[in-house]
Amino acid sequence: MKKTNLLNKILFPALLIFFLASVYFIVYIRSKKSGDHALSLGTISLSAKNELLTSQVLLQSRICSLPLKRNAIVEDTNGVKYHLSELFDTTKVIVYRISDLYCMECVKSQLPYLKTLSDRLGKKHVMLLASFETFKEFKIFMQTGEFDARAYNIQQQDLSNIPIEALNVPYFFEANGTVNADYVFIPAKEIPDLSKAYCDEVIRSF
Repeated sequence: MKKTNLLNKILFPALLIFFLASVYFIVYIRSKKSGDHALSLGTISLSAKNELLTSQVLLQSRICSLPLKRNAIVEDTNGVKYHLSELFDTTKVIVYRISDLYCMECVKSQLPYLKTLSDRLGKKHVMLLASFETFKEFKIFMQTGEFDARAYNIQQQDLSNIPIEALNVPYFFEANGTVNADYVFIPAKEIPDLSKAYCDEVIRSF
């Protein structure tokens, strides 16, 4: 366990640096496309982007065993309350983590991918874990969202022990009966191909 915690402490800042560098590099490459160099730069960009996408997904997937608060109370869209541990069994579940504190445009940009995962893996294997200040706000968001997955609301502070929460960005993770956040993935709305690559990899390996 100590080894895993140490690994996460090292990988987490490395992941953040790599993630920001990846975004900057891809945006920079795209901005340089012009005139007669468009085709050659496009080829270079595609090759570089594919390499970055692969590296990004593989690097992020190494962040594992982030413990969730087992006895935290969550509430479904009907107002029924559960302990967080009750949501997970031995079956793998892909969780999309959002909050009303996050960039809502960023949050919504990933909903089509959540729907794709739900359609391909089944509702049982996909979940939305949100933090809205009130149950009413949670319900309003769910009514306007275009996705079909299980959804629960949890108090923000009940996940404050997870380092990645400090980034205030939406993210995906895998969970099961161990009630840990495994194989964390941080999407970027500026790079939709990154999210598509993640979905393809999850579906392929599920």
